Amino acid sequence: MVGIAGAQEATGGEGVAVDEIVVTAQKREQRLQDVPMSVTALSGSELVDKNQVKIEDYFRSIPGLSLSPLAAGRYNLSIRGVTTGVSTSPTVGITIDDVPYGSVSILGFGSRFFPNLDPSDLQRIEVLRGPQGTLYGASSLGGLLKYVTEDPSSTRFSGRAQVDLSQISDGGTGGGVRAAVNIPLIEDKLAVRASGFYRHDGGYVDDPAQGRRDIDRANIYGGRLSMLWDIAPGASLKLGALYQKVSGKGVNQVDTDYLLNETVGDLQHIGQVGTGPYTNRTQFYNANLKIDLGGGVGFDSVTGYSVNSYAMLSDPTPSYGPIAELVYGVGGAAMPYGFRTEKFSQEFRFSGSGPTLDWLVGGFFTREASKDYFIANAADVVTGEYAGVFFDEVDRFHYKEVAGFADATLHITPRLDLQVGGRYSGNKQRYYSLIAIPEAIQPLFGPTTEFRETSSDNAFTYVVSPSFKVTQDVLLYGRMSSGYRPGGPNAGDFDASTPRAYKADRTTNYEMGIKGVLFDRILSFDLAAYKLDWKNIQLSFHDQNTGFLFLKNASAAKSKGIEGSFELRPAGGLSISGNASINEAKLAANLPPGDSVGVSGDVLPNVPKFSGTLSAEQSFPLTGKLEAFVGGSISHVSSRRAEFAGSPAEVRIRMPAYTVGDLRAGVRAEQLTVTAFVTNVGNSRGVLYSGPLGSRTFTTSPFYKLVVQPRTFGITAAYDF
Repeated sequence: MVGIAGAQEATGGEGVAVDEIVVTAQKREQRLQDVPMSVTALSGSELVDKNQVKIEDYFRSIPGLSLSPLAAGRYNLSIRGVTTGVSTSPTVGITIDDVPYGSVSILGFGSRFFPNLDPSDLQRIEVLRGPQGTLYGASSLGGLLKYVTEDPSSTRFSGRAQVDLSQISDGGTGGGVRAAVNIPLIEDKLAVRASGFYRHDGGYVDDPAQGRRDIDRANIYGGRLSMLWDIAPGASLKLGALYQKVSGKGVNQVDTDYLLNETVGDLQHIGQVGTGPYTNRTQFYNANLKIDLGGGVGFDSVTGYSVNSYAMLSDPTPSYGPIAELVYGVGGAAMPYGFRTEKFSQEFRFSGSGPTLDWLVGGFFTREASKDYFIANAADVVTGEYAGVFFDEVDRFHYKEVAGFADATLHITPRLDLQVGGRYSGNKQRYYSLIAIPEAIQPLFGPTTEFRETSSDNAFTYVVSPSFKVTQDVLLYGRMSSGYRPGGPNAGDFDASTPRAYKADRTTNYEMGIKGVLFDRILSFDLAAYKLDWKNIQLSFHDQNTGFLFLKNASAAKSKGIEGSFELRPAGGLSISGNASINEAKLAANLPPGDSVGVSGDVLPNVPKFSGTLSAEQSFPLTGKLEAFVGGSISHVSSRRAEFAGSPAEVRIRMPAYTVGDLRAGVRAEQLTVTAFVTNVGNSRGVLYSGPLGSRTFTTSPFYKLVVQPRTFGITAAYDF
């Protein structure tokens, strides 16, 4: 309930009522306090006003959400500790307007890329915690991140324009412009909405060897066009098209050792000449048709098509440098690589609502096709010129899934409900790989290989959730839900010990929670306790000859914890909000011998035991309709362990706890808001992620870390019309 738009009407006392929030977490509109699960909703406009335009800026506002940025526009998400690292298929589902986005498999890079949309045209971001397999299907083992875009309005012309400027301490200058306009074409019938933005993110990491400063700066631009047509009474069609492109100049990695001490200097990284630039493009198209069939029955058709593409010139010198020196007489390496995933999905559902029963039944189909390439080159460390090839790889991955689902809520009494639901799904996958290896390298890497593999599996997921309304605005609920992640073919037949395919893994979540609003809507709160069992875990390993990745099933894990949030608006224009999460996510069985070392009781990677944020804002009138405000927040993330060690001789990295504070102040009138802000006031070097720079198969790797963006000063001005 944190991060929602400003105050509304005064209450009977001296406080101010918190807003009533409507979400679509269960694929129908409900008040947030009526949804029997743990959900956080963030307002898109508030995120922009606070200059929180990337997930690195706002993930600490969402209890239970952990972020592992991998540099160069790549990210891995986990919820409630459901993760064993960044090299497996995703455990968090992503949707845009109820359309699933991104690959469900590591073969389509689904765990390392998600849209990270600029929030300028988002109505809100919903984060659903706990498995969401029944309504949202594959890869929502831990939860779901749901983008909800702004709908066009056919009642009035409106728009918004915003500019911002920022400066990173000892780093680069950033800034951006955003604009949106809503145009009714036919009153109460037809409207369009268009928006666009350009943003420059200033960098803060330097490469002293090449004399380059702020190498991690990036340009981001995009836009969205949508149309809403009220075809007839009870029938509407929404069409949307979205595009976003990120062009980065380099990586924000900081060179370090396994103790996380900088090996070059503060916020410095030395890379191979010419490596680092990357681009990431997001294209998304959707058509949502809603028809009221009468008698309380509705029909929804949700169609989506997306394209996610990425290209980078990476630096694998820590892995391949020794071989480059041995075979080609140069000490560096460079690897152009990229991928493109096209995804189509179609969902049909019927729903009904009545005094005794709310129900939903539907069918779902999706098809995705991914292709990628990797070309590993030996390169001169001074000139960057290529001296030879290690391998040239091309891969093709195809995934199809069909599912049917149903969900029903029985109103046993006016205060007591029982929700039950289930989903059955089946998928088929196909994978092709060609790895061409020059003869000079074959004694080390093996011969050129051509590999084909198929797989198929199915899954049943369910939810059972009783809930009781203590009052009209306070809900007590229990929830048992399950999720799954599809199995699939492996990316190569390296040796007899490598499984040609791996199976699905599953989570089962047991949860109790209470949420609602109290004291004449002055206080809103959400509190949940959970225990989550994870079985048949998909784990990543590396072939000992080539270093290439493969997956297999082994081990089990448990995650348990408490999470909550609140918002309080007492008298005098004061707003206080906060969230916290206490999580214990551990292995429940030893990892098998291989590329990772872990025993029962070891904590899962990249998950803090505690994280929390406390925010406050005070507003006060100036003259007429002009008011001023001042606010800030402080966030704390406890220590975390990095990926599992690769051998008993290696030390598992410990990422220390960190605290980050932000401040803001400004003035707002009816249409204009001007905000000055300082983020990371204490200039913390909090570590977000750390890992080896190279493959441990070939050499003892140097390490890198990614840190919180240094102290940043900025100002934004927004005008609504």
